[in-house]
Amino acid sequence: MNAQLRAHAARLRLIARRLVGRAGGGSLVARRRGLGCEFLELREYANGDDVRRIDWKGSARARKLLVREYYEDARRTVCILYDRSSSMESIADSARSCALLVLYAAEQAGDEVGLVAFDSAAHCIAPSAHRSTHRRIEKELGASVVGRQRKTSFVAALETLTRAVRHRSLICVISDGIDHAAAEACVAIARRHDVVFFRLHDEMDTFLASHVYSDAEDPESSERATHQSVFAVHGEQFFVDQQKMLESKGVLVCPIAAGEAAYEEVIRCFMRRRVR
Repeated sequence: MNAQLRAHAARLRLIARRLVGRAGGGSLVARRRGLGCEFLELREYANGDDVRRIDWKGSARARKLLVREYYEDARRTVCILYDRSSSMESIADSARSCALLVLYAAEQAGDEVGLVAFDSAAHCIAPSAHRSTHRRIEKELGASVVGRQRKTSFVAALETLTRAVRHRSLICVISDGIDHAAAEACVAIARRHDVVFFRLHDEMDTFLASHVYSDAEDPESSERATHQSVFAVHGEQFFVDQQKMLESKGVLVCPIAAGEAAYEEVIRCFMRRRVR
């Protein structure tokens, strides 16, 4: 990470710390009953309790069904799914800033954080609460350079995510969402995890796709086609319909225009989904 990026990252860390504090998301809140790992007590079984939590030995001694109650761990596992394919070229700086903000917000809240950076293949840093892991993610994001003809493979991203994250976590998807594969991936992830989709877009590309029929070069294949074909959109209505569909499936969508300092919006969406 060069000096300019380090300075920008340091500024984003301060912004995240201030905004997370304003949202009431300080480090590790008080423990409460829930589905954590630390044992709290035995209590009598009630309708609707998960039968897997029944303590059979304790139930035999008490001659009634007892279930184990645990403290809920305030720490969450957060995994950043970071698209670095060629279609992200014009919005790469905004995507990196968004990912760094999520990293610093999760760090401030005491969460475990991991990264799956992908194009045609996926590279993973397993989630951890250790500062050394967070610095590895920061370094990986700083070093991520969008190259030409790097195709997007959400299949590779999902396979890697499945191996890296075993229990219910918060998955932050950072992508341009210009085709149906991104939406399908978000829906698939939402079956097991909480998801916030930070959909970055270049307003100029959206305008050209809606109004101009001149040729453009597909950054992932170098083929020439119309702007509509390259960006696979049909004006703003495509994204409106996509967002409605995703939110009906439980995915929180956070649209971000490239070049805008949408710091508060990123932190607001992250904290909103984190406390679910």
